[in-house]
Amino acid sequence: MENYNKVEKDEDGNKLYFLNGELHRTDGPAIEYANGTKTWWTNDKLHRTDGPAIECANGNKLYFLNGAEFTEEEFLEQTQVVIRPKVQEDFSRWNSKCHCGAPAYDSGFSVECSKGCK
Repeated sequence: MENYNKVEKDEDGNKLYFLNGELHRTDGPAIEYANGTKTWWTNDKLHRTDGPAIECANGNKLYFLNGAEFTEEEFLEQTQVVIRPKVQEDFSRWNSKCHCGAPAYDSGFSVECSKGCK
């Protein structure tokens, strides 16, 4: 959990988180409005990488990265994590032997020793 210099509640009942004088919070919204709206800020800029930076009480959502607004589609393109499947190693190619006697992998182009011999 981040250390905040200041957490204050204003006269309207809104809760604001500050770090070094800037709106900033990494573990939740930096402003929690009394009406239920929430906004995420980092270094005084609207910013959230795992969802909308503004979640309005009426259900509207707005997406921001480093203060720049994006459509939901643009946001997903910017923040999408590409997960590549792990390539299954073909252990049948560990059928050769190195000059040191250790198993060696025959890629078809070269033979690599499992012990790192050259």
